[in-house]
Amino acid sequence: MTDAPLDWFGLQGRVSLSHLKQIQDLDKRMVFVCGPDGFMKKAKNLMLKMGLPESCYHQEAFGVGVISVDPHKALQLSVNGQVFEGDNQSTLLEQAENAGVAIANSCRAGLCGACKVTVESGVVHQPDVPALTDEEQNMGVVLACCCVPKTDLDVVAQ
Repeated sequence: MTDAPLDWFGLQGRVSLSHLKQIQDLDKRMVFVCGPDGFMKKAKNLMLKMGLPESCYHQEAFGVGVISVDPHKALQLSVNGQVFEGDNQSTLLEQAENAGVAIANSCRAGLCGACKVTVESGVVHQPDVPALTDEEQNMGVVLACCCVPKTDLDVVAQ
């Protein structure tokens, strides 16, 4: 916490080795990190130096850089029956927000999984994400914040 309020008495400043040394058994924990790229790179580097196995470190980024290398394709997207024009270049959540169609989400507040939707028809590119169980994936559940439509799409928001 770099800009702590006056009534804050916890740790302050950017994540550091001295901060991490205060965590008991860090090398035996499962760690999930989310935030800006520079923060995540530093956190990962420090935790691995502290002995955390890389297989126990997981991260998720806010937003995505270049998502699609596919040629631009106009698509018809539908969320809970609300139809809007979209494409195969950006995430379903971003396109729904731009069209004024609501999909519940808390991604930017650090609560992963709130934007789950079920694909009724169509195909998306969904990167591997720890917030989805194998069972959910088999049932067609995807995260709107990071899936990119590849075809016309009809989803039901949860």
